[in-house]
Amino acid sequence: EKFVEDARKCGVDGLIIPDLPHQEAKILIASAKKNGVSTILFLTPTTTKKRMKEVVDVATGFIYYVSLTGVTGERKALPTDVAGHVKAAKKISTKPICIGFGISNAAQVKAMSKIADGVIVGSAIVKEINKNAGRKDIVKKVSSYVAKLRGL
Repeated sequence: EKFVEDARKCGVDGLIIPDLPHQEAKILIASAKKNGVSTILFLTPTTTKKRMKEVVDVATGFIYYVSLTGVTGERKALPTDVAGHVKAAKKISTKPICIGFGISNAAQVKAMSKIADGVIVGSAIVKEINKNAGRKDIVKKVSSYVAKLRGL
């Protein structure tokens, strides 16, 4: 409870806690709701429809759809079945569905934005931050990179 209270005081809007099954997150979810903090839960390509419904029912923020199996990181190509999985999730969820994992270039962002409510880019931005570490214009460089990803 204190963790969520402190997080909220620091301005946190939502929590993403990887590898925390929704069945074991009841205390966290209750505390988050009490403190006005969203809990963002995951769906994956291997999530069954039954489990998908369970996750959607308890998540209070957006649904994070993991686009691929395995570890996160940049990919040259994304799986072709992502659209079907997201479509299935949208049939049972009124919550926004955002796609992440492996998304690393503007073409992928554009393609995923056509099928999801949001696109999450992590590793590629971390790589850009590391590439520009120590530079006085790091914020400008990374902001420019993000704008390029967004097609701006």
